Amino acid sequence: MRGDRDPGDRFGGAVDRLLADGGARSGGARLTQAGPQLRAGRRRTAARTRRSPGDARAVLAQPGVASLLTQAAPDDFAKVTAWLDALRRLELLSLSHLVPDPRALPAESIRFAYLDPAWVRAAVDGALSVGVGHTLDADLNALATGGGPVPKCAVLVNSSLVANWPNTIVTAYKGTDIVEPVRDAVFGLETRLLLYPEVIDRFELAEPPRGLCFGIGDVGTIELREITGDRIGHPMGEFPPADTRSDIFARFARFLRPGDRDVLNVDGTGDALLPALSRAHGLQGARRISSAQFALQMINAPQAQTFSRP
Repeated sequence: MRGDRDPGDRFGGAVDRLLADGGARSGGARLTQAGPQLRAGRRRTAARTRRSPGDARAVLAQPGVASLLTQAAPDDFAKVTAWLDALRRLELLSLSHLVPDPRALPAESIRFAYLDPAWVRAAVDGALSVGVGHTLDADLNALATGGGPVPKCAVLVNSSLVANWPNTIVTAYKGTDIVEPVRDAVFGLETRLLLYPEVIDRFELAEPPRGLCFGIGDVGTIELREITGDRIGHPMGEFPPADTRSDIFARFARFLRPGDRDVLNVDGTGDALLPALSRAHGLQGARRISSAQFALQMINAPQAQTFSRP
């Protein structure tokens, strides 16, 4: 039945007509007319003139003919291009091929890697080489090689973070510009792969934004923030400082009122938090940070971890 004819057969018929009906000079006009006929499943049955691959290559080299060929059978070219794009994004490879040695990506680790563009091109060339019998086949293959960018670097995360915090925000930067991944995939439960079209300078993992809340950090610290000047709110470091963190929760417990009720001693008698924070900002004696500055200090903002290239 005419409607069941193989698309490749119809495509071959278009090339035949292109060669038989006027050669290279009128090829563009003939192929423009052939596109709708191909999509409708119509094919002329006129006797063919035997042509050599060299004749077809000569027509293919004419300006505009290559783009007309792709327009004549858009669905077929789109399928090939999409498959090749998936190959460029390493979607056809399992994790065991990407990381053959598990020691390269141990548990609770993050790894940054370069991708060899020559290897990716070789993989695409190898896929296209199947069924190539002569140079015309290679020229026709070249029509389908356009597509998305080739990844240049990868980030691999093997951590419970992947499963337990699926809404973690990942952001990559090239200089000050954000770089969007060309692929973001999860293998199993705890391994995440991100591929980028540029070699990134900085990679950030951040908790999802949420409503403001007050409290201390996960390790019992308060992040000091700028309370004056042009950088109000910017981080300054942690309080209590790192050199006193050997028994951090016991040290922070000194700011709780007695009675084991977990009530914060803000500015009462004894060792209160407000005077301690004031001293951390260099205020001495009766000088205190204001209530607004204290509230700013007690904001427990979402955490972020940044990795930068040397």
